[in-house]
Amino acid sequence: MTHWSKKREKLEFDLITKSSLDMILPMGELSEFFKDLNSIQATFIDIPQNSKKILSICFAASKTTNPFSRQMTLSLTEVAKKVQNFPDVGAVLLHGGANRSFSAGGDFKDVSALKEDQEIRSYLREIVELYISLLKIEVPIVAAVEGFAIGQGLQIALLADWRVASNDVHMQMPELKNGIACPLGTLLLNAMFSRAVSLEMCMGCEKVSFEKALSFGLIQEGFETSDVFEKALAKAKFFATFPQTPMRMTKRMFNQKLISELQNHLPQSEEAHVASFLERAGHTHFEKILGKTS
Repeated sequence: MTHWSKKREKLEFDLITKSSLDMILPMGELSEFFKDLNSIQATFIDIPQNSKKILSICFAASKTTNPFSRQMTLSLTEVAKKVQNFPDVGAVLLHGGANRSFSAGGDFKDVSALKEDQEIRSYLREIVELYISLLKIEVPIVAAVEGFAIGQGLQIALLADWRVASNDVHMQMPELKNGIACPLGTLLLNAMFSRAVSLEMCMGCEKVSFEKALSFGLIQEGFETSDVFEKALAKAKFFATFPQTPMRMTKRMFNQKLISELQNHLPQSEEAHVASFLERAGHTHFEKILGKTS
């Protein structure tokens, strides 16, 4: 059994919807869990006159572009699963940290190493499990999006309920022109926005302007870079004041359709990635990028 297979077994990969209130975790247990995360920094932010807290999740890869390694994906999945069972969290804030990008997408060092059929399938399943775990969080998720939000990074931002971005944000889904299948990107964009937006992003492959990102609904608010985190935090605090039961029940119902689509399309998504990787369609791009960053 490979290292990643063992990690998969540990995570008990499960795409079946369960109630987020099956188990309640004490504050101390959650805080202790956060100490051992890889490339993720999770902290609580108090809200004045409110018993709820904001859970700040900061992507903390070694590079300022915050590429998502497989370990980072697994860590964020574990955080998302814990949050589902923690009633004192009123909202979640996703961000890349000060003077850092939200995320430039999957880490090419990990991606370029995928050569075997089952390993490619495991890699995609890890990403789908992360997406479903985020969708099962029943409190509001706000994303503070600065710098790059590309590929997997953009997809994670799209799973937030509210996106606050810098007015120079770089949003892009360039996979197809680089020889990488894009089944998850097309599914998310088509389900959340429209076929037209999905085609513009996934077939166009280019960065979308800030104005177009606003008009598409990729972001809800835009500010100067220096203001993005505080504006996003303020929005998270505002959402945390909402009564919890209506919010949780509405999010559960609203997100179930997208969860089902991710589950149902997983076999086809696996086939698309396996065929692309085994053909080595994207390896020229990987080598180009890795050559620049080595």
